[in-house]
Amino acid sequence: MRKKRVRKQDSGVSRAKQQQPSPTDLHRRIRTILYPPGKIPIGMKALILYSVAIAFLYLSYLFLGLYQQSMVVFRVFQGPIPLYLLIIGLLLAVVFGIVERKAWGYQLTMVWFSLSIILSLISTTWFDPQTFPLMRRLLFLSASSIILLDLVVLWYVSKKKAYFSGRPFTVTKADKIFVHFLSIFWLVIILLSGVLGWKFYQQTTNIADGIVEELRGTGIVHALILCDSKQGMEQDVCYTVVATIYHTEQDVGGICERISSDFFTLTCYQVRA
Repeated sequence: MRKKRVRKQDSGVSRAKQQQPSPTDLHRRIRTILYPPGKIPIGMKALILYSVAIAFLYLSYLFLGLYQQSMVVFRVFQGPIPLYLLIIGLLLAVVFGIVERKAWGYQLTMVWFSLSIILSLISTTWFDPQTFPLMRRLLFLSASSIILLDLVVLWYVSKKKAYFSGRPFTVTKADKIFVHFLSIFWLVIILLSGVLGWKFYQQTTNIADGIVEELRGTGIVHALILCDSKQGMEQDVCYTVVATIYHTEQDVGGICERISSDFFTLTCYQVRA
């Protein structure tokens, strides 16, 4: 009898030990709670956010072009309206394919971001030679950043091909690498853009202050002659300053048309708006 009781106790203890979750089981349960099966992994959420941001950017260029076709910011983005609508529709289809885990979503995502790299490479050859050095650096930084980011997106999507098959999936190392890369990437881009933007602002402000002093006490005819005698960035800033000072006396549209830089053309037309 005692032996049987001892055996029962031993079996009960061993059964209790088996029921106690191991560290590995706890880790799996935590991962299941944080990333429930069927939910969109964090890497795909980041990709969706990026695609929506690009679609919004193209939508902004579309509305800007409709609002004032003669002052589309950055000529590299000029194009027919159907092209913009096609790109926006393509991006929305990419987002839908990712959310719904469609098999065609994988091919469409790979095609779009490959095409985006090609377009970005082409755009680097379209920079206006009249563009100022700081602005040209900012444009080149933007195009280079898009190319690098799209290459990482292609790598990430290729690693998550099973996600589009509808089969059960788990958050992998690729998700973590992709999200960490995006976080660091955008932080660096924001810092670099801020530095270049601040330098451009300081340079423009110094030029504008000097031109305001030169234009003090002059009429619009003399002011335009003074601007005509200048070159490059100084000339565009001069026309913008003249349009700002004399916008109540006449339509500044003719003055804005003399500006070669798209950035200052936009600034000039804002005076008239």
